[in-house]
Amino acid sequence: LHPHTEIEPYEHGYIEGLKCLKAGTLDAVVISDYENTDGFITYSLPSTRRLLIVEKSNPLASKEELEIKDLEMKINDFAYNKFLRLCQAEGFTPDVRRTSDTVYMYKLCSEDGLCGLCIDSNTSNLVPKYPELRAIPFKDNAFPYPMMLAVRNNYPKPTLIKELVDFLTYSLN
Repeated sequence: LHPHTEIEPYEHGYIEGLKCLKAGTLDAVVISDYENTDGFITYSLPSTRRLLIVEKSNPLASKEELEIKDLEMKINDFAYNKFLRLCQAEGFTPDVRRTSDTVYMYKLCSEDGLCGLCIDSNTSNLVPKYPELRAIPFKDNAFPYPMMLAVRNNYPKPTLIKELVDFLTYSLN
């Protein structure tokens, strides 16, 4: 990427990554669904779409696309602030029964018969393992999965960050 520069990637959870960025132990984090209230410098990266996972016996399984108002049901997923606001704008708050990460979402949806939210990039690998499930996109990408690079304000190499953003943009497309 850049002469005389090493990149050491680490995997942290959402909250831990932000704590490390605030503490200065990380220079930058790739993060999703981030609302920059911390004053970091942020760069948008390519986003993907979210899908709803349902059992094929669920009435929603017959739809080709969903609207947020279709989701007035039990959801098996993290209750993201943005998701809650979207639902509340339609006049309801979802009944979140369990939370899990994306890998276990499919198993929980299969076992519990609840609906779950997932990101499109994982679906092609995981849905075929659960033939009783179907993934349905949201109409007009109503609930996207936005990615961004958040960088500490005093990072001394803005050219390096620009090149990193270009590299990540290329890699994520």
